[in-house]
Amino acid sequence: MNSGRLMILFLLILIAAVVDTVNTALGNQTFFDNSLWMLYGLAFVLLAVIIISFVFRNQSQKKYLKHLEDDSDIPEHSLGDNQYFYQSPLYMVDNQPIKIYGQTRMKYMLYFNNSLQKWLSILGIFPVYGLVLESSDYKIQLSPVNPLLPRYRYNVYINDEKSGYFESKKVIKDKAAKKLLSYRFTDDKKEYDFNNDYLSFDAVISPHDSEENILKADRSFFDLSREKGTKRRGEKHNIEIENHTDDFPHALWIALYAQVMINKNR
Repeated sequence: MNSGRLMILFLLILIAAVVDTVNTALGNQTFFDNSLWMLYGLAFVLLAVIIISFVFRNQSQKKYLKHLEDDSDIPEHSLGDNQYFYQSPLYMVDNQPIKIYGQTRMKYMLYFNNSLQKWLSILGIFPVYGLVLESSDYKIQLSPVNPLLPRYRYNVYINDEKSGYFESKKVIKDKAAKKLLSYRFTDDKKEYDFNNDYLSFDAVISPHDSEENILKADRSFFDLSREKGTKRRGEKHNIEIENHTDDFPHALWIALYAQVMINKNR
């Protein structure tokens, strides 16, 4: 159970305990058929769990920030000019930078349109976030659009300039049910498909009118073992840009891939 639901449950139990305490003090029959000690004890346990979850969040932020500044760790396998690697965390929180390895170093973290959406996500009430990916030359931002609707939708910005629209495909109209993961990215000229078949850990991004892949990636399956090079745990992602064009930088395709993987793990 996430911290938001725990907090709601904690408040309900605390209210019940306070109501019965007042009834007992006034000599009235208790409203809730529970021992006051049990209600307060359960409220205390829930509060402790909530505090622990926020401490874990804070420690995770510090750990990943320190990891980002460590230049001594490298993946076990070597990376070519168009190859990238990262490990997604077991549990994603805000302000948690994830390092992306390659000839060009990058990082990404969750992005929120405003403080309300940030706290709705932190408390686990509703996940309403995109991501921001940064390299030495580019800043890619996926900003959620209508986040309370069933499908994922994002405005895509490159260096703060709107460059396209990214969305999960419709189950029936776009036949998205035939794929484990199915998204599209569109700009004012072209459409690109993101696809991941069922029972496969390989994902590709390709132009809608072509079978030539722009990006191809594979990921590990629920892998809790340490990667020998980085000495870290987490789902491993190996990415290759196969057919690069000058229309968009590598950082864009990696950001789209990372956003889908975040959505997959929600």
